[in-house]
Amino acid sequence: MRSVSHITRVALKGVTVASVVAGAMLATVAPASAHTAAPHSVNPGAVVPQGACGGDPGPFVEVLTNYGTYYNVKSGPFVDDNGTGNNSTTSFSNTWSGTISATINANFHVSESTLVEGVSADLGLSLTASATIGGSHTVTYTVAPHKALHAEYAEFQADTYDETYSLNSVCAKTTIAEGETYFDEGDGWHTWLTNY
Repeated sequence: MRSVSHITRVALKGVTVASVVAGAMLATVAPASAHTAAPHSVNPGAVVPQGACGGDPGPFVEVLTNYGTYYNVKSGPFVDDNGTGNNSTTSFSNTWSGTISATINANFHVSESTLVEGVSADLGLSLTASATIGGSHTVTYTVAPHKALHAEYAEFQADTYDETYSLNSVCAKTTIAEGETYFDEGDGWHTWLTNY
């Protein structure tokens, strides 16, 4: 086993974090690739934030484009080749520890908590501005005959293009800034199988 110290951003298009972690149970998943699918737009301006227009001027946050879930590889890749005709058992262990912080565009002049709250609400996810990975995360898998199991330990992040704005008393919108953000969704194992 060897560790990779650099950060890799990879797209998991159409796959939720839960299904990726569930995919660690050896569902056949192809290796992910960076920005391979077209982003889908979120319905901008559909809801006026509570308290706006008659009291709270903002700033508010709206997700303009949801690029999907990405992951930062923190440990791996690990590979176990099963060239036999029988199932084999293998274990992988992540030993990386540290804190991963959100990536926020410098154009934004609003608080981190406002951004997290706005993006979380628009996506219907529970996001955080940072995550701490500590200790060892060891998993054991059964590898089918003539298959190679690949595994990486990663920090999953929501990648969005966002707008910060304020609203006046008649709900006229003033854009403050636009930019891309990456917020934490959690960490776990990303695995996929190939033929041996």
